[in-house]
Amino acid sequence: MNLSEKITVFQQFYNLSEYRFKSIERKFGEETLKNIYLYEVCPGGSRGGLDNYYVEVFYGYRTFNRHRRLNINHQIVNETEIEYGARLNFNQIANGDIFVSLTPCWSKKLMPIEEEIFLDFVKNPNKLLKKKIQIKYWKYFSSYTKVTSLIGEPDLLDRFRVWKLRTFKTLIIDKKQIKPKIQKFLAKSVEYALTVGFSGSLLALLQFFCKGEDHSKTMIEKMEIIINEQSNISKTIKDLNHKNILEEQLKELNKINKNIVK
Repeated sequence: MNLSEKITVFQQFYNLSEYRFKSIERKFGEETLKNIYLYEVCPGGSRGGLDNYYVEVFYGYRTFNRHRRLNINHQIVNETEIEYGARLNFNQIANGDIFVSLTPCWSKKLMPIEEEIFLDFVKNPNKLLKKKIQIKYWKYFSSYTKVTSLIGEPDLLDRFRVWKLRTFKTLIIDKKQIKPKIQKFLAKSVEYALTVGFSGSLLALLQFFCKGEDHSKTMIEKMEIIINEQSNISKTIKDLNHKNILEEQLKELNKINKNIVK
């Protein structure tokens, strides 16, 4: 699928998005959220609808918790806190691929640890035209709203969906891209297996082959082999981790460069 075709298909999604996501909300949405937040679908984005490569689905803001405080002039002023709703974002980048992401509900004094979750990276925009995919994205958006909102009432399924997102998807925290937790867990498991598990196997082999020999010299020589093997494996793992970090940084730089060009 070439760039021109990707842009054409995304424009179809762009033109259908308001009707589709409002229909989905009417079918699956909850009155509680609808009555408190303003639900909107904005092709082009909420800031004037000027971006032809961006679609935004979101709950608006609500006011809460009026209180009084002293300003810098030592005057008593009334202040109302604001909570902003969650957002489901579709952003087509320069090469025609689409980033699908979620941003949480937040207020000035309380917000989740993550600033954004990368929900999907779509290389074929035809995927976005499928209603079941749109419903899937919307349900993640709805669950994320209920979990991160101050007034949300998430059920077990909502909490599971958000746990899955935070475990298996890439997060943005403090404006930095954080690898999925599951990836870190698997990397540590592999490292453990290749170091501790491998050295344990070598020790078992050492005990087997040293039977009936003069252990004094043989033990020392073979222990040196084990130590060297562990050192080489640890170095290889560190090099691979460093390579992965560099690759992630290069991808991020390419992404920034493409956005600037666009």
